[in-house]
Amino acid sequence: MGQIIRISCKKCESVWEVKTGMGMDHAFLENCLDDFDASEKDQIKSSLSQKEFPHFTFMYSAAVCNNCKKIISIAELEDLDISKKYTAACPDCGMSDVNIIDSNIGSCKCPKCGHYKLSSEISGLWD
Repeated sequence: MGQIIRISCKKCESVWEVKTGMGMDHAFLENCLDDFDASEKDQIKSSLSQKEFPHFTFMYSAAVCNNCKKIISIAELEDLDISKKYTAACPDCGMSDVNIIDSNIGSCKCPKCGHYKLSSEISGLWD
């Protein structure tokens, strides 16, 4: 089960809600590919679909899009057999210039105003 995290900046009062983690449907490879562009989907499929039991992890992480200056949910998939990680592009602008901030939200600066120390709280669950 995934979490919905509310991330906010006290200085500019910007608020973002992002989903993190994974849902039960993400145990199947075909359900993990929607967030990736066509070339990444092809790479992932060619690497993992040849195996009877694909060995991968998938999750959504909180990230900053450096292009559109938003905090977003970003899909990440890792092929564990070859240690290759795929990170989807920003779902809003389509650019790949994103920084994962999941584990260090408190030390991340606000993408809108540059103020440090964003705050976060769990606002819900999803599956």
